[in-house]
Amino acid sequence: MASLMKIVVIVIGLPYFYRVHGQILTVNLQSDESYSWNPSTLSCSYTVSGARYNFWNLQWYKGITISDPLAISIADFFGGISSPRLFNGYDDTSKYTLSRDSASSISTLHILSVNFTKDSGRYWCRVTVIDPGVSQEQDSDSTELVIFVLPTSITLSDSDGPFPPTGGKSYLVDGVIHEYTCRVPDIDPGASFAWSVGGGGLTLGTTTDTTGSYGLITSTGTAILSPTWSNHGQVLQCQASNKNGHAGVNVEVVLDVKVPPRVSRMSLHDSRGSRLDVSVDIDEGKQETFTCKAQSRPAAKMEWFLDDTSQGVIDAPIGVGDGLINTTSSWSLTAVRGNHGQRVKCEASTAESDINALPYVTVTVNVNGPPDNVFISGMTLMTEDVASTLTCTAANAYPEHWSLVWSNVSSNGDINIPGATSDPPLSTNGRYTFTSRLDLTPSRHDNGNSIRCAARWNSWTPEPLDTFGPLNVQHEAIITNKGMTEEVVKDGGSASLTCIAEGNPKPTMQWYDLNNTVVTNETDTAKFVLVNVITGGEGVYGLQVTSTLTINDIDSGLDFGMYTCISTNGIGEEDMLKVNLTGTRRPDKPSSVMITGQTAQSLTVAWTAGYDGGEEQSFRVAYLKTSDSTETRAGNNVTGGKTTYLVTGLEDYTKYEIRVYAKNIIGENTDYAKVVGHTLPKSPSPNLGITVEYNTDDGTVKVTGLRIENSCIQLEVKYEGSDTRQECGKCIASNRTVTLSEWCAASQKRRRRAVGDIEDVRAKLCIGGLCSEAAPAKQVKDPIPELNRPAGSTGIIVGVVVAVVVLTLVILLGVHAKRRFKFRNHSKQDNETQCTAKSLSLKPTSSKSPRYADTDAQSPYQEITELAAIKQPAYQDQVVATYSNVTMERKAFPRDQLKIIKELGQGAFGLVLLAQATGITERSKVTLVAVKTLKDGASKTDKDGLMKELDLMKKLPDHCNVVRLLGFCINDVHPQGPSCP
Repeated sequence: MASLMKIVVIVIGLPYFYRVHGQILTVNLQSDESYSWNPSTLSCSYTVSGARYNFWNLQWYKGITISDPLAISIADFFGGISSPRLFNGYDDTSKYTLSRDSASSISTLHILSVNFTKDSGRYWCRVTVIDPGVSQEQDSDSTELVIFVLPTSITLSDSDGPFPPTGGKSYLVDGVIHEYTCRVPDIDPGASFAWSVGGGGLTLGTTTDTTGSYGLITSTGTAILSPTWSNHGQVLQCQASNKNGHAGVNVEVVLDVKVPPRVSRMSLHDSRGSRLDVSVDIDEGKQETFTCKAQSRPAAKMEWFLDDTSQGVIDAPIGVGDGLINTTSSWSLTAVRGNHGQRVKCEASTAESDINALPYVTVTVNVNGPPDNVFISGMTLMTEDVASTLTCTAANAYPEHWSLVWSNVSSNGDINIPGATSDPPLSTNGRYTFTSRLDLTPSRHDNGNSIRCAARWNSWTPEPLDTFGPLNVQHEAIITNKGMTEEVVKDGGSASLTCIAEGNPKPTMQWYDLNNTVVTNETDTAKFVLVNVITGGEGVYGLQVTSTLTINDIDSGLDFGMYTCISTNGIGEEDMLKVNLTGTRRPDKPSSVMITGQTAQSLTVAWTAGYDGGEEQSFRVAYLKTSDSTETRAGNNVTGGKTTYLVTGLEDYTKYEIRVYAKNIIGENTDYAKVVGHTLPKSPSPNLGITVEYNTDDGTVKVTGLRIENSCIQLEVKYEGSDTRQECGKCIASNRTVTLSEWCAASQKRRRRAVGDIEDVRAKLCIGGLCSEAAPAKQVKDPIPELNRPAGSTGIIVGVVVAVVVLTLVILLGVHAKRRFKFRNHSKQDNETQCTAKSLSLKPTSSKSPRYADTDAQSPYQEITELAAIKQPAYQDQVVATYSNVTMERKAFPRDQLKIIKELGQGAFGLVLLAQATGITERSKVTLVAVKTLKDGASKTDKDGLMKELDLMKKLPDHCNVVRLLGFCINDVHPQGPSCP
């Protein structure tokens, strides 16, 4: 903002001395500091040193010199007058006043309002003194009246013109140099300029002063700014001053910086958001979305190019704010083979951008794709064991990491073929050609197969491939029944000699008789019959020929001997089979003898029968200990074509040699087939001194008596819901007790099962790694503690609700009984009566709850375990002691496993309840039972009656038609505590 300027006037004194007779007179002219249009005073003082000299005149001039013709006379005090004579307009008292003080020897010129044009210049004061009648003295002094014209206005402009004095805004472009000009008119002297922007400086340019027609100066200063986005919104200020200490004037303008897009503010990203640099790989046929980001102000317009061909323009968004704007644009490309090597370009621009050099980001597209085709060259006709080279070529694939993989294609699937050699990829137009060579040495088993070459990279599907074949592998003829070297026949019979050959091409078959003469169907039609049958052999090209030579009317004297079959097909060497035609003989010994079963006392042996010698054969099995040489016959001969035998009567954990002999009507072959096997150890039992006990209460197994060297006990368990048994933990190698839940868990990969899940435990004795058959472990329970009764009392039998102890008699609701009836003629039955299940009438006869009547009708009753005695509490009512005659022989049934369902009825002194008992007959099984207990407030007589009934039931033997006592539920409580049930 421009401010008013003031003009300062400074008078500079230059004294001149006129020395006459020893410097009689001295004049001095001075001025105070003033501003234009403000008052200013010039004072002329003089000093006379001679007393005889008198003042005569004081004159004021304005000019370069007093003698200058252009000098102006202002005033004088001629003759010593007190009021001056004024000249040339200085008599205008509204502008000037002039006086002289004779006492102080000072004359003063007052300029009431300094006018720069009129009042500027050099002023002179000249004084004259005289010595009357003798001489005069003169002296003068001058001073330049310098008038300071302070700036009062200032303007700021750029190439587009001046800015307004206030509220100006300068529009800039980031990075584009901008020059500002600051101008201050009509001042004197010239001004200096101070520039600032945002508190910082600019690059200063030149400062120029120009003098106008009236002598005033116009000062011009320039500054250069290279704006950045950080300058946006800042204030640029120009300040001008032409006098030290004077604030001068200033002008301000607000900067508005436009930021066109630049490469440094642009980026290109792929579909995953990754920033792209030089290239991007896209799978052929897949769509890739490119995202271009540009930062600018205002928002940028985006244009996409593919190899400099525009793909579309995205106009800049409108009204998105005043700051830097991040403009985003996306464009998608579905890659095809032709896009390989093309460039995707994103160009961004605003109105401030240079259209000839718009910024852009670009990336080269690499299209990952399979070869155009895969081709195998070579010959399908091959010879077994002769190497053949196949070449696989795949062209125009990308990237260079593709590989060619060979495989053999057969009916059993593809099998990779290793060992191929590959050339380095050959690059053509940015794509690659791959070549692989396979040196294949085929076998006859490759006949009919195909060879496949597949181009493979990463997980690209489908794999480009070529299938070559089927292969025609020629191989020499081979006779496959070389074991048929003998044919047994009787005189007068017929014999068929068989020769089977396989080969490619088809084998030819030739028979020769005893005289090495070729036998054909024309040789002797009655004697010889030759038949050749052709089948597929090993595959498409491999053929099998079965040649059968039948010889009729055998004469042992003429026909017995060696017959020869020769097969050939032109590949390799010919093959030969010699068949001996002979009479019957002893059989060959068996083969492939093996042990198929083992126990502690037996071994099961199996074998393969050999040639029977032309007669039906049987087998004899013998055995001996390996530590003994005495052979023992094992039972009768094995006949009927059987080839297995169970050898019994053996000793446990003993090594035996089993021998198998073959015989027929001709005789027994003295040679035999044999196998060695071990019988198993005996199962652990008390007879061996080994005890394995399974405690069903705490889920532990205790092993004692294990003294055999290098022996151990291996446990097997069966879990509920499983039909199989599994080994439990490691083999127990010493006498010890193990907890099943921990010991079995070590061998289980599944979760640890609770002990209660185990239904059965078996044990095997293992010696030296050979284990016996599993035997059940003996089931035991925790020992019964003795019943401790305080003096004068007995065990608690009957619980009383208000008393202290509640005793519940658990009575099974069902009764097993079987009866047989005859309904015809209502006659009396002679058949034996059997017990059947029958329910007690301990519930109402109503059918409201039929499901309770027969829920457990088919469950067999089982005796419960022994009862643990319960100590009588100290506070027990003494009347209970009268029931000490009832003995405790059965284990109490847990109260928490008894669930009361409803009341069935009442008696004289008790209640009968229907309940569900869990585990009273079988583990985890729920059984319906009747529960009898005393009423509240029962008398001592009632209690005695219940105890007598209990004592009677305990003495009754088990019978299927009598209600059976299963157990007690005993609950010790405080008199105020809960009752049972």
